[in-house]
Amino acid sequence: MIGVKICGLCRSDDAALAQDSGATYGGVILAEHTRRSQTFASARQIFAAAPQLKRVGVFVDATPDSMLELVRELGLDAVQLHGAESVDVVKELSVVVNVWKAVRVRTAGDVQRALELYGPFVSALLLDGFDSAQAGGSGKSFAWDAIVPVRAGWPSSPALVLAGGLTPDNVARAVGLLAPDIVDVSSGVEEAVGRKSAERVAAFVAAARGALNAERPT
Repeated sequence: MIGVKICGLCRSDDAALAQDSGATYGGVILAEHTRRSQTFASARQIFAAAPQLKRVGVFVDATPDSMLELVRELGLDAVQLHGAESVDVVKELSVVVNVWKAVRVRTAGDVQRALELYGPFVSALLLDGFDSAQAGGSGKSFAWDAIVPVRAGWPSSPALVLAGGLTPDNVARAVGLLAPDIVDVSSGVEEAVGRKSAERVAAFVAAARGALNAERPT
């Protein structure tokens, strides 16, 4: 069954509705200076409201020590890295926690290079839309079709997390094309910044899970 991550959680109520809708993962932005950034205290409350969700903390170029401290304090199941983190940083973290490395996709070559560089050390590569002004969470998509050949030769590990511009209306097509292991959504299920829509969250989970032809391209 495909995993579903509801990211950019800013309220305990939204974490609970993500859990009730059948999502697998809840994501909280622990990087500073974004519209959905959370403090340690607020993140703890958000995660506590949905104990069945696997916990993902989102970081941008944080130090390994600071991330590992939050892994311990918040019980994170994975760290999602959206900066220019080195392979050495990834290796250090991967000894303790699952690492998801984000790739801002412009071309299939971006994905192939990230797969070669980080693939042996991360639990997942997260494919996100490119925005020169933001490290992630822009809500921008990318050309899924261009990635199909890379996906066809994808190794058994790492997992593929698909993000960037997904909505309840397009996630089924994305799943059909790329057969990701996990789909990740934030703004695509919001009614306002930082406030999720119960209807859109439920529709997204249902569409992702009900997508037809969700086999790996051959």
